[in-house]
Amino acid sequence: MGLINQQKEKNINKSVDFKSAKRYYKHEDFKSTIYKEGMNLTNSIEFEVALKRAGLTKKDVAKYLGISEMGLYKKINNITEFKASELSKLYKLFKLETIESQQRIFFAQ
Repeated sequence: MGLINQQKEKNINKSVDFKSAKRYYKHEDFKSTIYKEGMNLTNSIEFEVALKRAGLTKKDVAKYLGISEMGLYKKINNITEFKASELSKLYKLFKLETIESQQRIFFAQ
């Protein structure tokens, strides 16, 4: 039985080019419109400051938004964009009441 499983695993490894798959994944990760155009909407440093002021961790924020920690990482680092509903929740969570404070973190250029 073990020999059959080893053979199946070899066949799977032969049919999938893992180097190409990893290269493709990394390429696709950084292809978002915002990143491609060279715009960084989220100011990662200001986000970290707001996070510390609120006494929260990234894990807390991800759970609050209903996304994975990796999903939050991608949004903070401008790989993907925050949704409007997520921004609304973050404004409340970080107590960002003025437009200036909201823009400083989420609409930086």
